Amino acid sequence: MTITANCIRNVSFSILTLFIINSCQSQISYDPELMTPDNDSTGVNHGFNYTALGCFLAYPWKYLIVTIDTSVQKGEYSGKPIKQIKEELLFEPQKDGSLKYWFSSDYLVSPIDTITLADGNKSIVINGLKSKDLKIKKIYNTGSWSVNFKDSIISIDFGKNNFGLNLIKGKYDLLTAEFLNIWKGKIN
Repeated sequence: MTITANCIRNVSFSILTLFIINSCQSQISYDPELMTPDNDSTGVNHGFNYTALGCFLAYPWKYLIVTIDTSVQKGEYSGKPIKQIKEELLFEPQKDGSLKYWFSSDYLVSPIDTITLADGNKSIVINGLKSKDLKIKKIYNTGSWSVNFKDSIISIDFGKNNFGLNLIKGKYDLLTAEFLNIWKGKIN
């Protein structure tokens, strides 16, 4: 019995040690360009906060027309007006300055799930997935981006495309991991 108890204790200790080592390594591995440690006044780490670049690269962005889209393009692509194409557009800035984009109508598996809660109510969950984790017909990678975080000037270029997607250039006044608000043409 003593051998079995010692053996179990040693195996448990080994598993616990591996778990602690792996947990500590995953907590300390971060990219300082994208995150900064969130330490309180006593030095206790409470995780990480995104830098401005980290916020911009955290998740794909959806093109939202909040104000009137003044583009003069009235064309179509694949039978869809350009306004509808822009409403379906999602884009993902890459750390190297390139840009990937796709359209929500091309999802093979939607990142939006409806789940039934224990009380019977339904909840909609939107999974903010990176392009590498999506199941989608086509991801375009002809774009690029640039941003100056000191003066808030941002440029998002979809590259040569047949969708009527023009360069977005302006100043952002709000940038978090969830919200990006760009005033087109406002570069003063």
